[in-house]
Amino acid sequence: MEVNNIQKFNIAYQIQKKFNAFPIIKKLKEYRRDPHVKFVSYKLPQKSHYKIPKDVRVAIIDFEGSPTFMLGILIQDTILTYYIEDYTHKIVFYRLVFNLLKIARDLWFFAFSDHERTELLGFYHYLQVQGEDISEFAFITEFPIINLQKETSRFESLTEAVYSIQSNSVKLTGDPLFRNSKLVNKLFSAKLYEEIIKHNRNCLKNESLLFSVRWYKNYKL
Repeated sequence: MEVNNIQKFNIAYQIQKKFNAFPIIKKLKEYRRDPHVKFVSYKLPQKSHYKIPKDVRVAIIDFEGSPTFMLGILIQDTILTYYIEDYTHKIVFYRLVFNLLKIARDLWFFAFSDHERTELLGFYHYLQVQGEDISEFAFITEFPIINLQKETSRFESLTEAVYSIQSNSVKLTGDPLFRNSKLVNKLFSAKLYEEIIKHNRNCLKNESLLFSVRWYKNYKL
């Protein structure tokens, strides 16, 4: 989602209004899923600096796979992971993603790059072509996901971004895939889902740091 500086200041103002995200986290955890969609919840340590600032209306979103088979969402101190183990279940997965975002629409979503926004539109059009009733998901066509990349470099990699903010007070988490996302599909084929989950959590944590240290810091009023 492209936003100018005025919009960024306005968004920063909106997201810092006191907000309790716990009810949303609870609903996402308890959402009734198709049994083919797996779910894992992970709580960050109490003193973790990867947490999103308390009471801020923000979520970080990250997809894995091509085609997508995994969704990771970080809200405050909780990482929620949803995934399928077989592409024959992608319709139920895509519908689940939309239903989860519908629950969490009161949050502002951030991601690194426009990939997640593009994927959502791809899911929407795929369901449309498959003849699925998607009338309740019309909001997806306008669903805002804010890009954490530098405005001056839409080709900035996550590796470049995280190292640009590294300091003695900001420690980055290691990536089990060494930031080689091409390995994700190979791991999926080998059914090594736990390794992909670790990679996804790593991405979410570092994107949370980018939000706090680079985006929010610059636009918070």
